[in-house]
Amino acid sequence: MSPNHPTNRASHQSPEKPIDPAFQELVDYFLEELPLRIQRLEQAAGEHDLETIRTVAHQLKGCAAGYGFPELGEQAALIEGCVRVPDLQTVEIAKIRAGVNDLVALCQSYCKRT
Repeated sequence: MSPNHPTNRASHQSPEKPIDPAFQELVDYFLEELPLRIQRLEQAAGEHDLETIRTVAHQLKGCAAGYGFPELGEQAALIEGCVRVPDLQTVEIAKIRAGVNDLVALCQSYCKRT
């Protein structure tokens, strides 16, 4: 994890650029909510609920990069793109499940750091 990672900014930020406490609160809230998003993703994947997978992936894509987690946003964008494909076949659903597993693992890695 880089020193500029949002969860480390408060302790590694230069004195002339302190982190905005309101922004840090948003980052903290985002990280606190990740376990719930993980649970929703895992449940939706198990039930082949593609709409919920798309919704959660879209939400993660939209906010992750802004909070300093670009790789999380990129993985979520991949999942969202896969789910939007019409006429999904079994192979594509397996790819979505694998992508969801990767996204869940990435989310869990951030949960363990806080």
